Amino acid sequence: MSRGFFIGRFQPFHNGHLAVIEDALTEVDDLIVGIGSSQYGYTKTNPFTLEERIEMIKRSVDSDNYKIVAIPDTNDYPKWIKNVERAVPYKFDTVYSGSPITIKLFKDAGYEVRVPKNKDALSATNIRNLLSKRNKEWKEYVPEGVKYVIEERFGEERMVYLSENYKHPKPSLSVDAIIKYDGGLVFVKRKIAPYKGMIALPGGHVDLGENIEKAVIREVEEETGLKFKVNGLLGVYSELGRDPRGYYATTVFYGQGSGKLRPGDDASEVYILKNVPKKMAFDHGKILEDYIKTVK
Repeated sequence: MSRGFFIGRFQPFHNGHLAVIEDALTEVDDLIVGIGSSQYGYTKTNPFTLEERIEMIKRSVDSDNYKIVAIPDTNDYPKWIKNVERAVPYKFDTVYSGSPITIKLFKDAGYEVRVPKNKDALSATNIRNLLSKRNKEWKEYVPEGVKYVIEERFGEERMVYLSENYKHPKPSLSVDAIIKYDGGLVFVKRKIAPYKGMIALPGGHVDLGENIEKAVIREVEEETGLKFKVNGLLGVYSELGRDPRGYYATTVFYGQGSGKLRPGDDASEVYILKNVPKKMAFDHGKILEDYIKTVK
């Protein structure tokens, strides 16, 4: 069985990448798609996370004869081929690439390299530039599945932010609250994107210069009408990709609510629930799992 290998950063995956994969699948029995620089995301040149790029490919390629493998960057060209061979758990005999340095490295290592016919279309830089300018022309260069991922994950807003802050990118700071009230926990239905209409913990942004504990008390009152007595700190959550708008770190407090419950600010509705909802915005499901294990 013949097996090919096609590597790219896919930032984002576009029509040129899709054409290479479709052509390669007519020449080999099986194709490995390697996602390079897999450990990066939320930077100007690598704005999309590994998980987002995997979803882009899966939503675009109509075939079962390929596998996706993450290839972390080593920033060491002499060791790069060995790094790829360690990361890929399958033997391959043919490499597809339009990158001069990639072509040379694989040829020097003894691999057959096939240069795609449309190799000049294998740059995503132009698409990132269009995204950073909110120029809708970017949609012409990507498959429908990629359009969905970029729009669902606020790709334009992310690229605008990263382009404006590329020299000194900074995380955004937010707070979330786990509130005991009237025999259950308090949840809100989000009134705005991202995750509009989904259930979430009460919370929001920390204002510049604001004390974090005071910020969570303020946000709880604005969203639920409740006075929030902080009993403890659950933790800080900063997993890359937890918020589609950018790199957000949230500090999560737990405590007791008092007063009259009412929706406000970014919440269209407020709930008192005794069971954790199955589907929640952001990583709030994971946060509640941690709360139940360590505090409740």
